[in-house]
Amino acid sequence: MSIEKDILEYCMKAKTSAQVAEHFGMTKVEVYEKLHALQRAGKIDKTGNDKRKAVPAKFLTIRQAPKPTPSTDEYENLAISRAHNPFGLKYEVH
Repeated sequence: MSIEKDILEYCMKAKTSAQVAEHFGMTKVEVYEKLHALQRAGKIDKTGNDKRKAVPAKFLTIRQAPKPTPSTDEYENLAISRAHNPFGLKYEVH
């Protein structure tokens, strides 16, 4: 597993950059490089402001939508046959 994936897993609950650095044994520079790369890729979100020491910025993994799976005729027919039908339309399942 890559360090980026490990960071995303670790940041499922908001963490500060100091917490990430300590957990992975990285320097502040290394952590910021990784976090900002993940932020630019849209995989992690930053809340707060680094300039305010009282409330440090935190990083939180953005939950991605699951990857679509190829549909099958059986699945499509099941979905159609179980769909809400407010107008009482007739349908046939082949």
